[in-house]
Amino acid sequence: MKILKTLLTSTLVAGSLLVSTAARADLIGDTVNAAGYDVAPPSAVVGAGIEFNGMFGYMNFDFGANTLTVTTTTEVSWTGFGIFTFSGFDELITNVSIGSNSGFTGGIVSNFSFTGSTISLDLNSGYSGQGIRTLVFDINSTSVPEQGSIMGMLGTALVGAAMLRRRFAR
Repeated sequence: MKILKTLLTSTLVAGSLLVSTAARADLIGDTVNAAGYDVAPPSAVVGAGIEFNGMFGYMNFDFGANTLTVTTTTEVSWTGFGIFTFSGFDELITNVSIGSNSGFTGGIVSNFSFTGSTISLDLNSGYSGQGIRTLVFDINSTSVPEQGSIMGMLGTALVGAAMLRRRFAR
């Protein structure tokens, strides 16, 4: 019985350590893929500076640790540019909301969406008003356990089961 208690305690401690060192929950360093009308480049690593531009360079998309900032380079109205989709995040996207808006209208503010792995912005219609305008989306995400952490916990459990089996086989 003492071995069983020791084994359970060891497994819990090892599991706690593995979980506590899970991956970070921000977007910095993620390689994100982009799809949409005239969006370039098709993928970029989130870091300093603008990751993507689209609509003939009239719109920039800049990811931060927990934000997506959309900026127009000039006053612009648009129609028929479709959905812009960003995917490939290392984290699980749990919520996307508008943090601030300085003049954007249309689908981009009323019809954006997200799944656990994508963010979609509706650019079928809209207007950004006079001058350069900025729209900031707040992104909530959670770490996805690293495969090594899961494998470590599974390995610890298997070793424990083997030790128990051997103990009771005597």
